[in-house]
Amino acid sequence: MAAHALLITSDLHQNNYALSKLLAPLSSLHLNYATSLFLRIQNPNAFLSNTIIRARANGPDPRSALSLFAHSPHHDAHAFAFALIACANSTSLWEGRQLHSQVTRNGMACGDCFLRSNLVRLYVQCGRLADARLVFDETPGCVRDNVIWHAIIHGYVREGRCTDAFALFNDMQIEGVGVDRFVATTMLTACAHVGALRQGRWVHELLSSGVEVDDYVGTALVDMYAKCGCIERAVKVFDEMPEKNVHSWTAMIVGLAMHGMAAHALRCFDKMQALRIRPDPVTLLGVLTACSHGGMVEEGLSLFSSMVNKYNIEPEHPHYGCIVDMLCRAGRLNEAFDFVKAMPIRPRASVWGALLSACKAKGEVGLAERAVEELAGFEQCMDGAYTELANLYACVGRRGDAKGVREVMGSERVRKTPGCSVIEVGGEVSEFVAGDEVHPLMAQIREVLAVLNWHMIKVDEKILKV
Repeated sequence: MAAHALLITSDLHQNNYALSKLLAPLSSLHLNYATSLFLRIQNPNAFLSNTIIRARANGPDPRSALSLFAHSPHHDAHAFAFALIACANSTSLWEGRQLHSQVTRNGMACGDCFLRSNLVRLYVQCGRLADARLVFDETPGCVRDNVIWHAIIHGYVREGRCTDAFALFNDMQIEGVGVDRFVATTMLTACAHVGALRQGRWVHELLSSGVEVDDYVGTALVDMYAKCGCIERAVKVFDEMPEKNVHSWTAMIVGLAMHGMAAHALRCFDKMQALRIRPDPVTLLGVLTACSHGGMVEEGLSLFSSMVNKYNIEPEHPHYGCIVDMLCRAGRLNEAFDFVKAMPIRPRASVWGALLSACKAKGEVGLAERAVEELAGFEQCMDGAYTELANLYACVGRRGDAKGVREVMGSERVRKTPGCSVIEVGGEVSEFVAGDEVHPLMAQIREVLAVLNWHMIKVDEKILKV
């Protein structure tokens, strides 16, 4: 503000060069004031226009950047790129397509990788992965940098198409494009999602060729190794990290919790607090998960009750769900049911589903029936609910009731959602869905299953003879 006043008193408030030194830092500190200042400039140059458009595009109201772009006389490649960022951040597909048409007509999009990267990002953010891939494929290989590679790989990971992301990453290596921290982190996220340990190790090895393992990359490595079953390696990476933020500690706590190492997770949480690193909601969820898996019910309940007073964090649905799961694992089903009924927010299907699964494991028919009644308000979950209830009836000998539930499923045309599994063999990730016949090696898979079945029959025959 004082600097602006100095420009006015020095009669430099319309000097583009002087204003450029003020507008750039001001736009990151006081965006509305910077916008007001810009609108008072009589003849802003391209640099000033692009500065404020970029700032608004990355601000809380990205669409306001499009209005500034429309009224700007300077429509160079940078201006279009920042306008595309605004469209991506506000998922304004129609306006983005208009900009795409303009840069195609004027030839700007031909060899400008920054512009094309933002086109890819626009379509990814708007859920148009096919359009994003088309823009990427039309980009000449000689101008593809790691920014555009990251944009398209991130798009596939975001859509859960990790196998395609792995294929793109392989192509990126073949083209000799270096791996930066953003590409590496996205690939590690994909590896963690499908449990592709071999691919994750490969990415880790590539990082050793020059990419610093900072808290951002280190957190992704810890998460990947933990989710791929290598908790010892995750701990090693965590211990070697020069700096750790709240996300790094959270990844380690959640990883230990996933592996049933509840005591280690709680000690890690204590160390984090000793360093005065304030936990976030995800951190506390990880600790509650550790308590649930480790049977530490009283510790979990104590932490949950102190979330607001001690950490100023309002419990969200996942926290409530974790407490229900913890009580169910401990066999305290009635207490879990009372806890759900007393929740200040409407319980989601996952909470009632956890209670229903626990009822099936404990043979608690009465509570299971009440849980199914509550799940009736979630139509998308009734397939699992009916199946669980029918199996419970069968387990306790009420076969007539089990048959009745399955008849209801048939009359209401409720079909169980098919299960899905993912396996990595030789660095290749394969996905299998129950009832699916599209896998390219299905014939060979059936042959192997037939051989295994034959061997199991022979083993059974030998056991019967004994």
